[in-house]
Amino acid sequence: MSNIILFEDIFVVDQLDPSVKKFGKVTRIEARNQNAKCLCT
Repeated sequence: MSNIILFEDIFVVDQLDPSVKKFGKVTRIEARNQNAKCLCT
């Protein structure tokens, strides 16, 4: 089986746990890529 890369980029983390909800074992992030055209939440 071969590996297929669909998306590859470098992201900068803007916030940790941006929402009000807190989860015990999970940290949610908000990050953007270097040219700011993609937001990862």
